[in-house]
Amino acid sequence: MLKAVSMRMQWLRHAGKEVIYPLLETLTAHRGISRRVNGEAIRFPVRWSRYYPSVYEQAKHRFLRRHCRPGSDVLDIGAHIGLFTVVMARCVAPNGRVYSFEPSDDSRRALVETVRLNGCQDLVSVRPEAVSSASGQAYFYCAETPVCNSNSLVAGAARSHGVTVSTVSVDEFVEAHGLRVACIKVDAEGSEIHILRGARRTLERSRPALAVEIHPNLLNDHGGWWDELWELARACRLSWLMDGKPLDRDQLRSLGHYVEVQAVRTESIRTVNSDVYATPGTVSRS
Repeated sequence: MLKAVSMRMQWLRHAGKEVIYPLLETLTAHRGISRRVNGEAIRFPVRWSRYYPSVYEQAKHRFLRRHCRPGSDVLDIGAHIGLFTVVMARCVAPNGRVYSFEPSDDSRRALVETVRLNGCQDLVSVRPEAVSSASGQAYFYCAETPVCNSNSLVAGAARSHGVTVSTVSVDEFVEAHGLRVACIKVDAEGSEIHILRGARRTLERSRPALAVEIHPNLLNDHGGWWDELWELARACRLSWLMDGKPLDRDQLRSLGHYVEVQAVRTESIRTVNSDVYATPGTVSRS
């Protein structure tokens, strides 16, 4: 009985939303709803306007604003519904370009709409591929919840079904489009190792600033992943940071839960009163 009541309540809430959202779209003249996230005003589609809290991944936000320079090419890998795509687009304007990768159909539709609502269409190229170590096809795991931000090429407990998607590597994409990349954001729920493996030539040549969300619990199949990340950065003359502080190999290895780390050109780091800063002018394009 209780289960039947609960299911009916869920159905009523769903039905109510399906009536309210189109009405709100009409009332707002299809201009979306403006929200302030980390103090920055961004318009979102009505249906997803409350997805993010007002304070969300501030370190990533600050890093992207610092390292996405006007006129540069930047990559948003795992763009979701477009919060950081819009931030990056505003930073590279008026002549730069954001390449936003989102293989999930419902998230990509919301991403396209967010880009439109914020007037970034001329600065953003929305891509349907999943970024991995090589071009081809792969199974992409999805949660039942629409626009879930945990969808991934890596299977997980919250992902109940999947679809086959096209994949591309950073190196192949960058070389095919003749890009000189200044900054790469990676939020791919466990496939970050594959993505960085497929970006080796780009990292060596352009040495872009990196904002990478790492999921140690999803990297168990990649024994020594911390050594791989460390050696990759070292070979490309990049240094890992977390919250503005340098990470050594042991600290990287000790990360036990998902965390945001960054990498910048080693020579751009200077230490003042024990605080580490990356000089922005040396982290952009070569």
